Amino acid sequence: MDNELIINESNFDDCFFDIRLHEPKKGQVIAVYTAIAELLNGIDKQRFVSILMTDGAAIAATQFAKKVFLATEEDSVKLPISIINDLKSGMELEEVFEKPYKYTFQMSFYTNKEYIPHNDPHWSCANILNGTILS
Repeated sequence: MDNELIINESNFDDCFFDIRLHEPKKGQVIAVYTAIAELLNGIDKQRFVSILMTDGAAIAATQFAKKVFLATEEDSVKLPISIINDLKSGMELEEVFEKPYKYTFQMSFYTNKEYIPHNDPHWSCANILNGTILS
């Protein structure tokens, strides 16, 4: 009989703990999920574009992209540059809202190492030793 744990939508939150909301438990590792995402029209994108259109907004925009869209450090810079370039080239605001912008999404969780999917390129793992993250 195979006793392998199957993780799905019904028990994901029992096995994976968002590092922004939780502290690690003894023996847990950091599981990092990375995927390509699209920034689509919606209230958060409209707020983001609004931030970009204010003077001196570069830092605020990159922070917003990291916190709200969970963009990687690199894409938190590339994403606003792409939108600004489109606006500077004459694209209408409504066109920018409707245009999907691709970026790299990355979310980290505390979990037990055995819960991390193997042979899945979206998942990677880092160990924690005395509060220090080891790659």
